[in-house]
Amino acid sequence: MFAFETIPGAKEGEALVQLLQQEFPQQKAWLSFTCKDGSHTSHGELLVDAVKSGIDCDQITHVGVNCVAPDLVESLLLSLQVYRDKKPFIVYPNSGGFWKSGKGWDADTKLSNIESFVSSCVRNGAKVIGGCCKVTHTEIEAMRIALDKLKLRGDC
Repeated sequence: MFAFETIPGAKEGEALVQLLQQEFPQQKAWLSFTCKDGSHTSHGELLVDAVKSGIDCDQITHVGVNCVAPDLVESLLLSLQVYRDKKPFIVYPNSGGFWKSGKGWDADTKLSNIESFVSSCVRNGAKVIGGCCKVTHTEIEAMRIALDKLKLRGDC
């Protein structure tokens, strides 16, 4: 499994899908974009348009977002609902800070309200949930516990 992640825009996503199809025709991968707000990639395209090349490729198993602020995830997943029956979604946000070139992370933040975050992700179609930059093992463990609670209630 290849992880094509932290993709800033549609053209990069399309190039990776094309490379996968031409050079690795038996390989599976997921396609995950970074986003600047609740509906646009970091480059500025609508996320729903950027993931299209992955939706149309049988080798791509999941589409989604990574290294985005957790408070953007619900909006981003909602923007992808048109594809909910076509591919499962993957989300693994950062801890909530923003990277500033030449300065590093803008704040020492932690992913908060993890149970609510996980519940929202599952409700909106995420099948793979994790963490990216500055998300710690403690937060990943809390995600696992929240997911287990949802499973016990029959919510996923």
